[in-house]
Amino acid sequence: MQDFLRRLQPTHFSSNSPKQTGTWLEHPEHLSPADITELVNKKRDVYFAPVHFAGPRRVDNAHRVKWVWADLDFVNPEKLKIRPTIAWQSSPGRFQALWELTSAITAEDAAECGKRMAYAEGADKGGWDITQVLRIPGTRNFKYPSAPPVEILWSESTQYTSADFHAAYPAIANESVGENLRPVPTSVYELIAKSGPKSQELINRPYAGGASNDRSEYLFRLSATLQEEGLTPEETFTVLKDSSWNKFRGRYDEDLRLTECVRRSAPVHYEAVESSEPPAESEFVWLSELLASQPVDAGWLIKDIWHADAWGIIGGEAKSHKSMLTLEMAIAVASGEPFLGKFEVNRNGPVLIVQEENDADYYLPDLMYKMLRERGLFPSPAIWTEGQDRQLAPTRNLPIRFLNQSGFNLTDPEHLERVRAEVENIRPVLIIFDPLYSMLGGVDETKAHEVRPILNWLRKLSKESNSALIVCHHWRKKQGKSDTSRAGQRLSGSNNFHNWVVCGLYVERPTDKKAEIVVQREFRRASVPDRLVIEFDIGEWGDLDAYATKLSNGASS
Repeated sequence: MQDFLRRLQPTHFSSNSPKQTGTWLEHPEHLSPADITELVNKKRDVYFAPVHFAGPRRVDNAHRVKWVWADLDFVNPEKLKIRPTIAWQSSPGRFQALWELTSAITAEDAAECGKRMAYAEGADKGGWDITQVLRIPGTRNFKYPSAPPVEILWSESTQYTSADFHAAYPAIANESVGENLRPVPTSVYELIAKSGPKSQELINRPYAGGASNDRSEYLFRLSATLQEEGLTPEETFTVLKDSSWNKFRGRYDEDLRLTECVRRSAPVHYEAVESSEPPAESEFVWLSELLASQPVDAGWLIKDIWHADAWGIIGGEAKSHKSMLTLEMAIAVASGEPFLGKFEVNRNGPVLIVQEENDADYYLPDLMYKMLRERGLFPSPAIWTEGQDRQLAPTRNLPIRFLNQSGFNLTDPEHLERVRAEVENIRPVLIIFDPLYSMLGGVDETKAHEVRPILNWLRKLSKESNSALIVCHHWRKKQGKSDTSRAGQRLSGSNNFHNWVVCGLYVERPTDKKAEIVVQREFRRASVPDRLVIEFDIGEWGDLDAYATKLSNGASS
């Protein structure tokens, strides 16, 4: 931290307590490393402004700067066209960066360089503005329960000019005032009265600060609900601008940011229609043409478990080891070894896992170690103790790629584009989303018209990438002993979930045997095989030899 601050010499700092009521503070005075450490000890997130200001942190107070800055979000700085001078990880899988310039330029010119880079590379499109603040390496990110450290990746001496950015990245069309939404003349009270009960409930909840009031997520949810209940984008913009949840109030780009929020949350973003032109005649085929085409069956990804080109759901009760099944499938597909030691893998390759449920600091790595060990993919027995540095590696570097607890949202177009880019990058044969309920944003899973666009996007991702795709989802509770619904019909929410499934695994955990699960299989293109009975023995944390699985009750491959 000390070397970083000595090199940057920032003049403006900010801090926030995301898990306490209160409290964004500006620190225009200089903060020493000891001051920052004291704030971190109070569980405050601490930020610095890359730009120096003569007075309050406002655009018209900005000095000339010798740095270009960016909040890269999920973009790996190693893959940027122009390598950052300094790069750091602000939280697991998220990055920020600085580029040193050979000489000082205006803050506007530096922001233009960062804007070009952000738009071209897919970074945060608002992470380049002049008043931007970034996390300080050596602090901690208290937005996450584990408070991961903000860690420097590298600090080098490379310098650039603005011309280097202009040559590498194209100019971005000006976002003129005319492109932003504008308030309507109708009063906010009339618009609120015009909206539905859900919107009114959200609007009437005041912002009080703290972790339970995440303004970004809440503003998006409010915007989506207003539009779902009949308000136009302009009317929604008007309500948001007046709301206590308007986190952009007073910023020079307030209208732009609110416009982006309204447009991202609009249902139209999920429609596949891109043109009003009638479909080309070639899109329609006669029966004779259909029968003339040679049927192609992609076959099994894992024999009798999942088809190679299928999308579907692993569903079941809470705490029924759904995630463990997906991880076992991921290891089998990535390694080519039989699933659970029995079911043959017919197509192996990279696996992409987007997961929000399992702690990536302890539970997930511990479980992966154990699974790899049981499959013979870990070098030797070992027992981890609390605080011990983990340096052992599997005997083979399996191509499994994780996005862990990043706040991934299936209603955020930027998040969807990042996953698309990663799919294009690693070309997985299996994609896993776990669990669905934490990725739905403001979508009501019981409403078919809200769920359908998300399922359409997932199906399209599977088809376009030629990948199998799995979504983990929960069951609803049985409606008494008389409930005779099939397993797939018990999926929580709209019937669209079950209708969408090509392959399904449905997991139940008998109450008399805590380590045992019963798995029902369902295939659209194959007959229904017998149930699987699987016993899991997870063991104690850190004991790599404790994990074991056992198939019984006539499991067939």
